[in-house]
Amino acid sequence: MGASDSKLVFKKGIFRLSEDRHIPSRDAYWASFWELPESSEDIFSLFAPADVRRTRDNAPENLESLINAVTDRLFVLRHHPSFPDPELAPDREALNCIRVLTRVLPFIYEKESLQQWDDELFWLPRRKPTRKAVIANEAKTLVDEFEDAKPLAEELIDTLLDLLFFSDLTVPKCPQGKPKVSYAIWQSGVGCNTTIPTTREHESNRCEILRLLLTLASRCMYLSPAVLPNQGTKALTYICTCPDKQLVLSVLCSLLNTTLKYNPASWRVPYNALVFKDPKEMLVTYTLQFLLATVVYPIPEREGVMTPKNYYRHFFGRLHRPQDFQFVVDGMTRILNQPLQANSSYIPGAQTTIKFAPEIIMLFWEITQCNKRFRSFIIDTERAYDFVILILFYALEYKGGRFQARGCEDTLSVEKNFGVNLNKAFEAQDTLPQSIRIAGFRGTYGDFLIQRGTDWYQSIYGLITTSQGKLTAIYPALLAVINNTAAHLEGLSAPTCSRIMQLFNSMSSPSFLLANETNHALLRSLLEAINSIVEHQYSKDGTFAIGDDDDSDDEARPTPAASSPRENPSVASSVASATDDDVPRQLEGMSEKARGKRPAGAGTFSRQNSTASLGSPVPGQSQSGVFEPSAQWIDTWLADLPLHTTLTLLQQLSALISRQLSADTPSSAALGKIRDVHLVGVEPSPIRVHSFEWSPLALGWYESLLWGFIFASEMQVSKGTVGVWNTTHIKLFRVQETAPQGPTLTSPRGAVDAVGSNIVSRIGAINLRGVAAPGAGNGNEQAAPGRGRLIE
Repeated sequence: MGASDSKLVFKKGIFRLSEDRHIPSRDAYWASFWELPESSEDIFSLFAPADVRRTRDNAPENLESLINAVTDRLFVLRHHPSFPDPELAPDREALNCIRVLTRVLPFIYEKESLQQWDDELFWLPRRKPTRKAVIANEAKTLVDEFEDAKPLAEELIDTLLDLLFFSDLTVPKCPQGKPKVSYAIWQSGVGCNTTIPTTREHESNRCEILRLLLTLASRCMYLSPAVLPNQGTKALTYICTCPDKQLVLSVLCSLLNTTLKYNPASWRVPYNALVFKDPKEMLVTYTLQFLLATVVYPIPEREGVMTPKNYYRHFFGRLHRPQDFQFVVDGMTRILNQPLQANSSYIPGAQTTIKFAPEIIMLFWEITQCNKRFRSFIIDTERAYDFVILILFYALEYKGGRFQARGCEDTLSVEKNFGVNLNKAFEAQDTLPQSIRIAGFRGTYGDFLIQRGTDWYQSIYGLITTSQGKLTAIYPALLAVINNTAAHLEGLSAPTCSRIMQLFNSMSSPSFLLANETNHALLRSLLEAINSIVEHQYSKDGTFAIGDDDDSDDEARPTPAASSPRENPSVASSVASATDDDVPRQLEGMSEKARGKRPAGAGTFSRQNSTASLGSPVPGQSQSGVFEPSAQWIDTWLADLPLHTTLTLLQQLSALISRQLSADTPSSAALGKIRDVHLVGVEPSPIRVHSFEWSPLALGWYESLLWGFIFASEMQVSKGTVGVWNTTHIKLFRVQETAPQGPTLTSPRGAVDAVGSNIVSRIGAINLRGVAAPGAGNGNEQAAPGRGRLIE
């Protein structure tokens, strides 16, 4: 359909779809949807969102007939003995059917009132024409014979999964007499030692099929994060609960191997990514996204019914061969390392930057969660520390933007050996990007990662104090990492201890503690970690007993962003000296000198001062909806803070060590004196492991993160093709529209694209009937954007 005349004919047929009511299901008109278009661009540019919505709202029966027509044609082609013969059963027709469905489904999902209609059309058992009737109808002989069939969506999904392994369509042509569908794994790696020959056409066809599968699963986008984990989506539930082991393993291994075999650093012409699409990268993007959509998906629980198993996640957790683990580790490391190599290239901008690094980190988190053997493998082989540096490099790169997947750190930290091995000397700093090196560094993994912002402690310190409250939902998971590793760390350096004390000073300040009703739990978690260091490694972490006791109040200390923008009025009064009668139970028995050793600005926890400075007598929300702390609320948690170990340490050391000792770098003799102190009343407590616990809220956030990546990458990977979900009313996350970018020096195709897009839009806007398009300008659709930007 390269000529303009053909485009106009197709556009005319699209207008008929919304203007002529009740078009017969056997009308030859329906064949134009799979016979005329020549590419996905034809369908996405000419079948505009306004056309789909107009048909949906004004002629829903025609939309239903269109869906039935293209799915029936797709089923006929899949079972045709000659498919994909270019004359008898061309694959172009099957691909056009797939493209039409990809185009219309999101506009059905976005309209909440159509959910019942959607369920009845796609998910109820139905009667369909028998094969004899289909063959007779193709021969222009009307035969009315019907048979019971499974729901339309289930047959469609089964067909698409078969087409992923169909002879001469997505895999090499099979010998005569062999089944057309052979579940052959696409690439060598997990579960397969040989790679099947693949053409560019095969890869392109796989992309089209995977994109429709993602579209079927994308009803998630039109549910709120609070509703999604409990309601789920029927398409993903059907896919993930498929009991066919051979099919699940073939799909799982094909997706995994294709993703991890990708080498983004392979030799290419410099700057070619600015001009040409990379079909291999497009395929890898879709394989990775569909793999994550299936592995991450939690099967919704139904009351009184046993929850079925997610077989994709189940078999992903059953991997056990060391060579498979090595393949997974090498593939992930290769992809995650690419941006670091691109930044160090001698030709700036010559290499494209991988867009799906966050998804790779999500995949890493998934396998560490569901596969204990893999977790042990990367810790025992010390590859976990490569991932620590890579993941936290990305964490700092994206700390103010979209990247928020930090749970993999907590998952690794539950293993004892992980914390123990952080004490190993770190000697590979020269292999890191210049931006994250430390001049003259000598120390352990723990010391390096703490000081530079790529370790557990410093990453948490940096992320919490610079994230402006954007990472509030994952503060507990970040602090859990400190708790899980604290008891195992030895010989912490002075800068490391200083960082921990700065974090304590920040989190113990009234402006943070009184900002909302949950921040005190974060302080409690940090105190537990400090107690673990003192109780389990005191003799090896004597520096930590000195900490950072600079008395200068003029030095600005970073403070975690409070959820309330106002400055709490209790700060000034909370730092005043308290009388002996006002000393709470945590400080009773301490000398004035010991009290003076407490961090500057930490406050005295005086109930009298707190009462005098708080305006609301009752905890909860004020009339304005802002949290208002009260003395009664403080009493509910203040007495339970685990301060015994810390205060006992301060009290005993204050009586032995001069206060001036902590003003400068302590001598080795002073450190030795501290280490030799026998603490009375401080006993090692059992080591507690803080595991990441999924809640419905966390699941909703995590799935919104994944689908946000899928939505954003659809625009990037296609480079010109209209996004599948563009302009639809998404509920799972918020999308901010931005103006289209014009041609630039690094994007020379911009001018050509702008002209081409203008021509296509003019053709798409033609009203061949001369009648105002119904529903146009009704405010029911978003303005046509240049690009969509995900707002988390």
